[in-house]
Amino acid sequence: EWIKENIWDNADISPRSIDAQISKLKKILPEIGQDIINIYGQGYILTPDNKQAA
Repeated sequence: EWIKENIWDNADISPRSIDAQISKLKKILPEIGQDIINIYGQGYILTPDNKQAA
């Protein structure tokens, strides 16, 4: 809900549209050492990509 309100200015978009954009970001972010994780029932968190640290 926060993403819809703050990023898309409450535009009339489906939650699936947000999921699709998050999916695209998840593919790109590891290139810069970041990742997005989903916290069930809470939302998304931007984190360092632990796979690159290994």
